[in-house]
Amino acid sequence: MTKGGATKSGMTKSSTKRPANSLKAESAGQPMFKRIALIGIGLIGSSISHAVRRAGLAGEIVGASKTEKTRATALKLGLIKTAYPDARDAVRGADLVILCVPVGACSAIA
Repeated sequence: MTKGGATKSGMTKSSTKRPANSLKAESAGQPMFKRIALIGIGLIGSSISHAVRRAGLAGEIVGASKTEKTRATALKLGLIKTAYPDARDAVRGADLVILCVPVGACSAIA
């Protein structure tokens, strides 16, 4: 840190933290998204699901995975409400679609 709170790189550190509920929808307690579709529900998708639920951002979270075992586990853990083997089915009616797969797999999904 240098004078004025700036680090050596010139960036300043902020001591203020965002309130935990600052991401929640403001209008009448409604979630920001009615339906979020997670394409891929492994490590990335499950982490996003937890964060979305904690913040109350979605009314419904659905997911797609090619593997039956992954779909069953995600349902059992409550990560998603509905599991689909095909991404096309998961994205129908979704307000937000998040690709949670390795970059190399994105072309196969598109």
